[in-house]
Amino acid sequence: MRAWLALVALAACGGGIDPGVRTTLPHPEVANADHGELVMEGSIYGQWWRPRGDVKAVLVVQHGLNDHGDRYAHLASTLVDKGYAVYAMDLRGHGRSAGPRDEIDHFERYVDDEHAWIAAVKQKEPGKPIFVFGHSMGGVIMIRYAEEHGDEIAGVILSAPAIGIDAPPLQAAAIGLAGHLGSPGKMLPQRDADFTRIPDEVAAMGKDPLLPHGDGPTHTAVELVGAIERAWYEADHFTAPLIVLHGSADKLTSPAASRDFVARVASTDKRHVLIAGAWHDIAHDPARDEFEGDIAAWLDAHVGGASLPPPAAEPEHIKGERTRSATAVELAGVSQLDPAMETWGRVAARASLGAFYHAELDLAIRDGVGAELLPIGVAGRLGRAGEIALSGGVGAGWPGTWSDVEIPVRVSLELPFGPSHFFANATWHWFVRGPAPDSISAMAALRFGGDHDYWSRVSAGAGPFAGVTYAHSDGIDTWGVTLGLHLWGVD
Repeated sequence: MRAWLALVALAACGGGIDPGVRTTLPHPEVANADHGELVMEGSIYGQWWRPRGDVKAVLVVQHGLNDHGDRYAHLASTLVDKGYAVYAMDLRGHGRSAGPRDEIDHFERYVDDEHAWIAAVKQKEPGKPIFVFGHSMGGVIMIRYAEEHGDEIAGVILSAPAIGIDAPPLQAAAIGLAGHLGSPGKMLPQRDADFTRIPDEVAAMGKDPLLPHGDGPTHTAVELVGAIERAWYEADHFTAPLIVLHGSADKLTSPAASRDFVARVASTDKRHVLIAGAWHDIAHDPARDEFEGDIAAWLDAHVGGASLPPPAAEPEHIKGERTRSATAVELAGVSQLDPAMETWGRVAARASLGAFYHAELDLAIRDGVGAELLPIGVAGRLGRAGEIALSGGVGAGWPGTWSDVEIPVRVSLELPFGPSHFFANATWHWFVRGPAPDSISAMAALRFGGDHDYWSRVSAGAGPFAGVTYAHSDGIDTWGVTLGLHLWGVD
């Protein structure tokens, strides 16, 4: 449950009415800098802090969800003292920018807005090297920007990027299912307390009029998960210099996924920094000075300053490393082709943990309620996202009464099938108590909608399926049609 809350907190927002551009609220003071504002297209708000002397280079800061540009004033103050100009844009629907709160129709609109903002920055700072910074979801935006426009910038700094979520793979499938259902409602709870371990900072977030303070739209999470998928897929296009900083105790995004992404990108100038003990919002963490110092040193090294020392050795295991697992859930109805036989419902769940262990649970409403629990099983992987498993256990009340007891043994298969997903099972039922004869049942189905690759090694998919069922009992063959929803996640 906590992992699920972590996932949705990344899209924690207060989807609501559009308050318009809010330029009249006061800003945090940065005493050592000149400050200015720029509103693009009458709706997207941006601001800048500049040193009063020469500018060595420019850093374009992009905030994440439950965030806005003012919250980077301290980072701006630190960098202005070192000769850097800092520019920050509030995403549409965030902070001082117009738009329904934290709502986005297509994630790539964020990337397009970033491109326009950086073009405006270049006009104001002609000839200066442009570096970009992205935190959390802003990190995904900057990754997508660098994959498409990396030759236009001098380097990328990422802070706890939402490139991977410390959550079971099936949750990615659940987000995908929400997309199939039209992303209804506002299902994204806000958890300020998961951002920072400083109580005063959490309290300040709760009072901030530019933060949303409410549940946000499901569609935002669907778009974010889709952008994460594209970011991993296009990682070989990422060639700009890169540094990724991540708190080792982050509760919202995965430090291990950041490490894996650094390894995946094509850039030859790349660095992963794990900040011990820090939570998600490192800019408002007790480790802030270390964080800002690392950023300044990296910038200096890329504008002709002193070279960076070798990176510190990381622990052998870090938070968010994926645990080998696979999970499937089916919700289905079965209609027998023999009109004299009943239509019945079924809910099934399958899970594999570690290298081999497999278990299943099957519930049915059929002449009453029946259940099969198969906790003893083994599984083997078929490629990246397929699996074959053998399991056994005990069942009762199916198809007769709870006094009937059977021993089921089942073979199950999950397999990607082009743009779809194929799954099937065959079960032998040996009745040890009750009048029912031993029987065989089987099902094969095709889900409409294939599996998608997400952070690190995760594949997941969800959607409607159609299939056929077969049963042989007491010398009678019975065929049926099954329709339902299928979710699958595998690491």
